[in-house]
Amino acid sequence: IAHVGVSVREATETDLSVAERSQENVNRLMNELMELSSRAGQQSRHITEITERIHVLVREGVLSMQFEDIVSQMLSRITRQTLAVGGYLHTMLDLHNDREQRDGLLRFRTRIARLQSLIATAQENSSGSELGDSGKQLDSGGEIDLF
Repeated sequence: IAHVGVSVREATETDLSVAERSQENVNRLMNELMELSSRAGQQSRHITEITERIHVLVREGVLSMQFEDIVSQMLSRITRQTLAVGGYLHTMLDLHNDREQRDGLLRFRTRIARLQSLIATAQENSSGSELGDSGKQLDSGGEIDLF
């Protein structure tokens, strides 16, 4: 009986020692998992912050491109209109370069015909029949095409 008691005690101590080591291993693994989970959460938050910054930068870039496109369209329209006004002024000034014509009535009729032609051209351009750089028809309302 004494021998069985010693054997049971030794087996119990061995089982307790194995159980304690197993418990320590489980605790160590749990701590490592908790640390890894914490690091993963930090990395996820960092990735989210970077993604949000990229989203803001992309949105600002798109707005900048839209603004540049609007300004470019407006400058193009202003250039075309300035050239048209210059052409009209040049034609108006050209009407008075007929001083060598001695017949006043013929000179008057010629000027009227040129003025009528100039007015017809101006009406065609102002009715929206002008084509832009891209080949599409421009409207006379001054609207901007957004992309």
